[in-house]
Amino acid sequence: MQPQRKRIELDVPGSPCQLCGAPTVVTESRAVRRGAAWLNPRWDPEVRVHELCRSCGAKLEIVGHAA
Repeated sequence: MQPQRKRIELDVPGSPCQLCGAPTVVTESRAVRRGAAWLNPRWDPEVRVHELCRSCGAKLEIVGHAA
């Protein structure tokens, strides 16, 4: 079963896109708990933080971000 993800836009200013120079939006994406995951006490939402360019669609993962 492919995990679904929920995307949340954060109120953090993003840097300009490295490809087109347009402003970016900082987003946080988390796995949604489904099915047997509700029974698993070690389930991890796998939080990922990205800068997403709304102009060209480029996505840059922010490494080392404390969520």
